[in-house]
Amino acid sequence: MDKRTLLAILLSLAIWYGWFALFPPPKPALGLDGTPVAAQVDGKPAANAAAAPSPTGATPVAAPAPDGTVAPAAVPVPVAAEKTAKVTLCGTQMDVSSRGGALRSVTLKDLRAKYQVQTLWSWAVTGFSGAYKPYGDPPGPEVLLSPVARALVVGSGPLDSALPEVEIVQVDDATATTRGVTADGLEITRTLTGVTAPGPDGKPLCRIQVDVSWRNAGAVPYTGERWVSLHDKLREASTSYDVAMRPVAWVAGEMQSRDDLTAIATTERVPGAAEWIGLADHTFGSYVLAAPGAKATAAFSPIPGGGADEYGASLVFAEPIASGATATEKFLLFVGLRSTDALAAYDPRLENAVSLGFFSALAWPLLKLLKYFYSQIGSWGWSIVAMTFLMKMIFYPLQQKGFTSAQAMAAIQPDLAVLKEKHKDNPNELNAATMKLFADNGVNPLGGCLPMLVQMPVWFAFYAALMSSVELYQQPFLYLKDMSAVDPYMALPLLMVGGMMIQQQLTPTTGMDPAQARMMQLMPLFMGFLFFNFPSGLVFYSLVNMSLSILQQWYIKRTFKGVQAKAAALEA
Repeated sequence: MDKRTLLAILLSLAIWYGWFALFPPPKPALGLDGTPVAAQVDGKPAANAAAAPSPTGATPVAAPAPDGTVAPAAVPVPVAAEKTAKVTLCGTQMDVSSRGGALRSVTLKDLRAKYQVQTLWSWAVTGFSGAYKPYGDPPGPEVLLSPVARALVVGSGPLDSALPEVEIVQVDDATATTRGVTADGLEITRTLTGVTAPGPDGKPLCRIQVDVSWRNAGAVPYTGERWVSLHDKLREASTSYDVAMRPVAWVAGEMQSRDDLTAIATTERVPGAAEWIGLADHTFGSYVLAAPGAKATAAFSPIPGGGADEYGASLVFAEPIASGATATEKFLLFVGLRSTDALAAYDPRLENAVSLGFFSALAWPLLKLLKYFYSQIGSWGWSIVAMTFLMKMIFYPLQQKGFTSAQAMAAIQPDLAVLKEKHKDNPNELNAATMKLFADNGVNPLGGCLPMLVQMPVWFAFYAALMSSVELYQQPFLYLKDMSAVDPYMALPLLMVGGMMIQQQLTPTTGMDPAQARMMQLMPLFMGFLFFNFPSGLVFYSLVNMSLSILQQWYIKRTFKGVQAKAAALEA
């Protein structure tokens, strides 16, 4: 391969790695005993409360019944101190608030929070202060939504309306029901229920079902909007590699996300039919799914009356409600790890919640194949080794041809230099003489480039599968506790830098100008900087892949034929 072409490919790889590193495709909690939590409000069993006028002053009008009698109008719950009740559904503990029925401090009892990794480098920068804790203190259960979250709030009217005061009607081991009246005079009842049924694999699967009703107790039809929202206090990313939680939605068959929170400082409507909304980072997510066929749209907005950095998404319904009538909607609530298997089992529409990037058509089959290896081996680390070996075997003929062509091209560089000097004033004669030199020595100028280009989409797709999926979350391997976190000891990145330097020694550089050679020498340092911030499982894959390539290059260099005499002369 021509040295300029090789350099261009290497620079393209570096840019590609850098792009994903800089713009990646993403909580303390006390331990829980795992037993159901008793339903209490302020330490006492929840009970129905007396109703009083709405805090906004709106007085709902009673609607006449079919027999002509007038039914009592829905009366709003009075403004009072916020109350909360705890409920555990499907292994998820939630605080239910009397402020709009918001879910807060949603704790995933069966999943530990992320390790707070401390690298040797960061410890050295602090002057080796304190005990070195590569993975920090043992994490407690993951708290997915913060104590100020306003998740699964049900309302009506403008999206920036004040949250209605609700009565926590019932909270027990199976259900959580709230009831309130909005400023528009709609009586809203929301019930959360944990329902266990066989999943796609036949194993029991618990889903949180949400039933919502809006009853129009007024004397005239209600023509405003109704909505279910999912909001929380969202932070800015701390580093370029940090994937912070962001609002997302699936609308008109496409993923909609808002990484720039300033872009939704005011309500933004998303045109098209919406299937679900969510708040998600790289590892965890909470999603609200409308019933199939529901006529919903999506909107991104700040929290109504909230503080800074409080954003989210809403499912919005616009069908009118006749006087005295009730509109009902059904939803599913998912909170947990963004595992492709778990999401797809919960609801097939959630499989779209994980994107594997530009090469997703290739990445999905590769991820499924990796999962198959894991099912047989039982270790994600060794499954990555097996996958890399398999891909190397498949592409061995192409790689063999590419490496051999590069070696042959290096061997005829002295002859090319002579031709360039001889025909420097006649480009046509130089081109003809060069083509004849290639033919006489059986060298294809594209032979080293094309095989690599054919393989690159597959390697990039597998890279994207490892980078975007969460299957490696807190999976141990060798000395690592979590293959989805960076290597705190920096061993894998350092091995990568050393391996790239060895690979440089095996790569023909004859004919490369000094500036290009210096850039090649700096490439391992640049790539090493990126790998220090990559998940250790991804670095391990890159290390295995590079090690096999080094062995293959070494073998070709030792057994190269063709213009072997010239190559030997160049190396002498």
